[in-house]
Amino acid sequence: MGLTVGDADLERDLPPMDQPLEPNPQQIRDALSEVLLSIPFRASKQSQHLLQYLVVQTMEGHDEMLKERIVGANVFGRKADYDTGADPIVRVRAADLRKRLAQYYNGDGAKTDIRIEMAPGSYRPVFVSDSQRQAWDQAAQASADGKLSQETHSTTAETSGPPAGIDTPSESLETIPDALLNSVAFRWMRTSLIGAGLIILVLAIACIAMWNHIQSTNRLLYQQF
Repeated sequence: MGLTVGDADLERDLPPMDQPLEPNPQQIRDALSEVLLSIPFRASKQSQHLLQYLVVQTMEGHDEMLKERIVGANVFGRKADYDTGADPIVRVRAADLRKRLAQYYNGDGAKTDIRIEMAPGSYRPVFVSDSQRQAWDQAAQASADGKLSQETHSTTAETSGPPAGIDTPSESLETIPDALLNSVAFRWMRTSLIGAGLIILVLAIACIAMWNHIQSTNRLLYQQF
């Protein structure tokens, strides 16, 4: 029977003719035997029993047998209606199982062709071949390179022109309305005229004052003679 393996999004990125084959049941059983005999699992019978149970139930398509309470009853001898909140045996042993799998595949099992993996929060193992991992890694790298290329192109396009919101000098002049320019020129001319008029008025007042002073001085001199 077929097994659900891997990440669907990454699989869609692969060319159809290069789609790697999923591990067959015999390959999975061989991989399970290697894991159970490995050093990380030799010291834990509970981890061995748990992994074997989960793999067999998954291969047979019995997903309903992977629920926490059912696993606790079938693997750890708990009652069928036991309180999983008060007794987290399955969650604890599953976390330990994941650690032992990681130890094995980071050590003696680093070059194995078939890996058994189990995501956090799930009791359903997946079976991944080396060719699948390589294909997914290539697809992920290609996707990352494509995104990086797009971001680089976008950044280059943005930095090649003037900063956003800032016009060039010619554009700034072209966008100023004629009415505004005329208004500014008119205000400047009006201010200049007012300033000139004030200066002329001050000079006129000064001239009148000086004339009056001269006339007054002449009258005083005439009276003395």
